[in-house]
Amino acid sequence: MIKNYLTVAIRNLARNKTFSAINILGLAIGMACCILILLYVQDELSYDQHHEHAQRIYRLAEEVHIAGQTHRIAITSFPMGPALVQDYPTVVDAVRFFRNDEKTPVANQQNQFYERGVLFTEANVFRVFDFPLSKGDPQTALQEPYSIVLTEEMARKYFGDRDPMGQTLSVGEAECKITGVLKETDQNTHLQFNFLASSMRRRDWVDHSYYTYLLLQDTHAADELETELPNFIERHLGEQLKTSGIQLKPFLQPLTDIHLHSHLESEIGPNGDIRYVYLFLIIAFFVLVIACVNFINLSTARSASRSKEVGMRKVVGANRSQLIRQFMGESILLALVALLFAVVLIEVSLPAFNAFTQRELVLDYTGNWHVVFALLGIALFAGLLSGVYPALFLSAFQPVEVLKSTLRRGLKTSNSRKTLVVFQFVISIVLIIGTVVVYHQSDYIKNKKLGFNKEQVVVIPIDRQLAKRYKPTVSAYAAVLNVSASSTVPGRELAAHLFRPSLDPTHKDALLINVMYVDHEFIQTYGIEVLEGRAFSEDIGSDRNGAFILNEAAVRKFGWTSHANRKLERVYPEGDILNVEVQGDVVGVVRDFHYQSLHYEIEPLVLMTRGGWIDYLSIRIHSDDIAATLDFLKTQWREVVSNRPFDYFFLDDDYDKLYRIEEQIGTLFGLFSILAIFVASLGLFGLASFTAQQRIKEIGIRKVLGASVSNFVLMLSKEFAILVGIANLIAWPIAYYAMNRWLQDFAYRIDLEIWAFVLSGFLALFIALTTVSYQAWKVARTNPVDALRYE
Repeated sequence: MIKNYLTVAIRNLARNKTFSAINILGLAIGMACCILILLYVQDELSYDQHHEHAQRIYRLAEEVHIAGQTHRIAITSFPMGPALVQDYPTVVDAVRFFRNDEKTPVANQQNQFYERGVLFTEANVFRVFDFPLSKGDPQTALQEPYSIVLTEEMARKYFGDRDPMGQTLSVGEAECKITGVLKETDQNTHLQFNFLASSMRRRDWVDHSYYTYLLLQDTHAADELETELPNFIERHLGEQLKTSGIQLKPFLQPLTDIHLHSHLESEIGPNGDIRYVYLFLIIAFFVLVIACVNFINLSTARSASRSKEVGMRKVVGANRSQLIRQFMGESILLALVALLFAVVLIEVSLPAFNAFTQRELVLDYTGNWHVVFALLGIALFAGLLSGVYPALFLSAFQPVEVLKSTLRRGLKTSNSRKTLVVFQFVISIVLIIGTVVVYHQSDYIKNKKLGFNKEQVVVIPIDRQLAKRYKPTVSAYAAVLNVSASSTVPGRELAAHLFRPSLDPTHKDALLINVMYVDHEFIQTYGIEVLEGRAFSEDIGSDRNGAFILNEAAVRKFGWTSHANRKLERVYPEGDILNVEVQGDVVGVVRDFHYQSLHYEIEPLVLMTRGGWIDYLSIRIHSDDIAATLDFLKTQWREVVSNRPFDYFFLDDDYDKLYRIEEQIGTLFGLFSILAIFVASLGLFGLASFTAQQRIKEIGIRKVLGASVSNFVLMLSKEFAILVGIANLIAWPIAYYAMNRWLQDFAYRIDLEIWAFVLSGFLALFIALTTVSYQAWKVARTNPVDALRYE
């Protein structure tokens, strides 16, 4: 019986080659998009799932309330983890990580590099996390101080084919012995690193710089522990917090939720976003649905031509269930054929998709049987979704009705076909509007005035001592315009400290404010506008001993109208008092500039010249012959710094990385919009072809009576133009709501203007009319004699 159904299905598909080809191509594109996105989503959802105790591991994070501000941060103080193990039996173990914010110099006798993936941790890390070793014993690998474990990739980088075990590496200022090599795996984790070192700075409860992970007895222990955390903080930090005016509320994050659900300050690395996962799933579903709608439309449109077949089958004894199985079999067979083409499309496009998304996605047919079942499941879903309505519709024909008139029943489905066409174009127009808005926002971000000049700035990671030796050697070079040393640069993480106005009785409490430690050339190097007072000057002694410049947001935060005669103190809590670390004059106010991503409003900022550290040297260079200037900088580096490699980046490139995910979203929106429109156009092409063929005799009669080709094109295009117009009216409010929600993630954003909607609507209308008009023009040029010869 199955063989008979298959034979009939293949015969019917072969009999209607044009419609079958359109359906196969549309379904293949829809399934390819769906499978690619599902691969991406599965990769996103797999983060940290491979650890044996993944469901029992939680990260300790904090919500800090200070001076009316709330900060949710991923870091805690150093003693917090061991104290929780000691105080609560439900906490089985705790492991801490410390991350250097910038690249760490790593070297041996043969190689020297700056490495970003250096984490400092503890010996019990392998008891909590499953990081497999190809060499070394996880129980003892990090027990000794200044031990280090590195990945196989780093082992090859520094030692080639030699065995790295027992060798040493210089990590920063420390000599570390290699006691293990991490096995290369394809498992995803938010803890990205190339080196795990056992040397960790030991600090008190005040220094919040450590990532703390807890292994609990079971998942139920998390709720119980969170209720006890306020009491825990009160016991260990209560007095200090009261003195400083800070409220601290620790909370727990499940390990497997961190990558997609955590967007805290000071994350250990860049995370994904569950909202984009949902968005991609919705897009994948709708592109596939558009392809299925094509199948439904074309199948019901051809109902008149198949009604006689249905009538004859019922006359000879076929029942409705047999006909439903036949039509469903045809759609599933067509979906399976489309799946083969979809797999080819995926294999061709996957390398480019991986390069764009920076992933290593693989469609493993042989090593993972789940993949095969998933592919077949998608094909079965598409076949069932495509075929269920046509099967129910066609099998319901009554023999007497269809044998009287094969045309009438087909025309009764026109309203449902119109509805499905509108549905297709609603989705397509929403995607087009989304693409336009995302690109417009990206362009706005790239071209918005930031309040500083990020062009032609070479940034070199450096420390204070090296900066003192290297800066004078490059400052005199003709192509070097300005040189400045600072603790951070715009777009990178920065510190926050407690500041309090001096001799101001209205400000008894300190405020937590972002701070940049800079030298006297920083404002000039970055082209920041001074609104009041002056910039720092090396010729003024008080500036060398400590001075402050505030941005406008900081002035507003302190409630001042002017900086004149203002003094500021940087303080830190100790016991019941706030100790003054640095005190100085506020010498100026600069215009607010975007030292952080445009996702955030400009926050208060203090620039100060004393009491901090130096991590960067910013060198503004002339735009002429950049390569020669870089060669000079590299040569001077080798002369001054013989034991460290020359490493640099351009500030504009680095700053633009803040919006990389938005650029990816824009490109993917554009790609899927094109595919959605293409698939919808395939359906329109088939429907227009069918409609034109149905009216070919009418066209022949009209031509005999003197109608022109343009009259026919207008007549056949008008109906579809109205449908696209209706689709626009439905799509615009949907797109407005969706894109307005997306733009809320940006503190600085574009306004949703009508031109984006009108442009998208006209683009969809143009594509639809081009598709339909071509078919109409082709049929309209038919010789009337050929159209009427059978009348």
